[in-house]
Amino acid sequence: MKWLLIALMPVLIQAQSIEYSISTEHFEKHLLKVEIKVTNWHEPKIGFALPAWSPGRYVIYDFAKYVQQFSATDSAGEPMKVLRADKQTWQLETRGETNFSVSYLIYANTINGTFSKLDEKGGSFNFPGLLMYVVGHKDLPVKISVRTRPDWQVVSALSPEPGFSYTADNYDELIDAPMEIGKFKIARFSLREIPHRMILHDSFPQEKLNRFIADTKKLILKEADVFGGEIPYEHYTFFFHLNDSLKHTDGMEHRNSTRILLHITPQTMQTDATGDDDYDNLMWLTAHEFFHLWNVKRLRPAGLGPFDYSREAQTHELWIAEGFTSYYAYVSLVRSGLYSKEMLLKETGKQFSRHENNAARTLRSLDEVSWLTWFFLATPPTFEENNLWQTYYSYYRKGEIVAMLLDFEIRSRTANRKSLDDVMKLMYERFYKQPAEGYYMPGRGYRQDDFFRAAEEICGTSLQPVFEELVLRPLPVDYNKYLNKGGLVLTAEENDEPSLGVKFVKDSNPAKISAVLKDGAGEKGGLRKNDELIAIDGKKVTAGKMDDLMKTFQNGQTVVANILRDGQRMNLGIQLKPSPLKAYKLKELDSAGVLQKEIFQSWIKGN
Repeated sequence: MKWLLIALMPVLIQAQSIEYSISTEHFEKHLLKVEIKVTNWHEPKIGFALPAWSPGRYVIYDFAKYVQQFSATDSAGEPMKVLRADKQTWQLETRGETNFSVSYLIYANTINGTFSKLDEKGGSFNFPGLLMYVVGHKDLPVKISVRTRPDWQVVSALSPEPGFSYTADNYDELIDAPMEIGKFKIARFSLREIPHRMILHDSFPQEKLNRFIADTKKLILKEADVFGGEIPYEHYTFFFHLNDSLKHTDGMEHRNSTRILLHITPQTMQTDATGDDDYDNLMWLTAHEFFHLWNVKRLRPAGLGPFDYSREAQTHELWIAEGFTSYYAYVSLVRSGLYSKEMLLKETGKQFSRHENNAARTLRSLDEVSWLTWFFLATPPTFEENNLWQTYYSYYRKGEIVAMLLDFEIRSRTANRKSLDDVMKLMYERFYKQPAEGYYMPGRGYRQDDFFRAAEEICGTSLQPVFEELVLRPLPVDYNKYLNKGGLVLTAEENDEPSLGVKFVKDSNPAKISAVLKDGAGEKGGLRKNDELIAIDGKKVTAGKMDDLMKTFQNGQTVVANILRDGQRMNLGIQLKPSPLKAYKLKELDSAGVLQKEIFQSWIKGN
């Protein structure tokens, strides 16, 4: 029996470990140096891959194109042979080596929610586009350390260890934690004894910052109310870039942080969301990105965590993940007292206008535009002609509209005892607040039918015709059928000014057509996208002066448009008529009954 006992004894093998190190030493060239040290590896091959996309931005960017000077060395410092397995994967044959490291430089000179920037001012890092993962082993714990200038600060959304070092349970957690390096202000506050930080790169007067922090606290609590009041993190970091020199306005959600970049000037901004556009933009984007903390980062569609970073992660549920988040950003602003009800109706009415004035609204279902978003969000090459603007609409915008209509429908059918808040709470409990099915995080991903069932469960009746009309088929929607139940009415204002029925590239001279509107005068008269409009009835045209020029004509009048198309001058006869675009407005229903008024009040108060 002695040999049997020996065979049953466990073989002790040291755990594999993966340690990242980043260095800003080449900041003047916008090159971040990355080193990955692997120890106790016992497989014949190992692959290192850089994601093709970044969660939250549904576009294939192929970040690997920014990598240079990839190399590998063994424990003795000797070079190892590297094979390029595919466009984003580097592979080593370990040949018995158990400890080795790889290094590379990666270019970073774009600052927005998806990309990263490194220069003489410091670094702003979104790690999906910078850090490679070990293929097949994203579940392993990882550590990252930072080497940088002694006069620069380092802040990560991860919990810190001594020195500039941080740990994560897995690769997904690592890259879901942005990092800022450089000189900046850190504003701290506590809510429910949970620490929060605001990283501010730009001047923000203290009195205004105090108001902003107070308003953010109100938002956090109102958004948490949707999910039973739970705040599911141990600490939270807001990374803000706020200045009028930014080329991009953007925001990106993360597990316990967000990056927000806005083309605004805090010094001149008034801290009034109903009276100052800059502050309104700041509060709305903060509300939107923070709500993602629950909706998409935890309550998530299947396929959006854990991720396949090598290819598109297609999902039908982006209208819930993004559209509902926009909806709750708006209602949370009014529920927290930062918006008046008039402001809420004004801003929501704009969303109806933008969606209804998109000709694609009856071409594709909301379900379909969610599924096909990878086609439409990518920027086509400048030389490629396309008609995407005619065949695609925003699932953010229609998703927001659907959330509102569904909320009123549920409130009406349940005599205002239940709402969309209850559906979101049920989904959160059912799909996030459950044991983890893998290494990633608690719970599992949901599918569209899961949401449909949860809504019907809360409502107590079938909602299939509602989902057919609003989500599954590209049908015209009778908005007031739903809005009236919440004591609201949507009206459309016709435009009676003469119009060519086209849109122009901003400030172009000659005026270059960026879109020809469906059923407009230009479509009937033969105008096309990219035509350059030189003159109308002999009067010179520039994009910025078009409205003034149109006022000199009458509806029904035929004008001669002199255009440049593909290098050829030509004249077209255009019979002017009002623009097909309409302005939609939401207002309270004068004839609202008792239940309708109760629903409206509960809706804006959040009860």
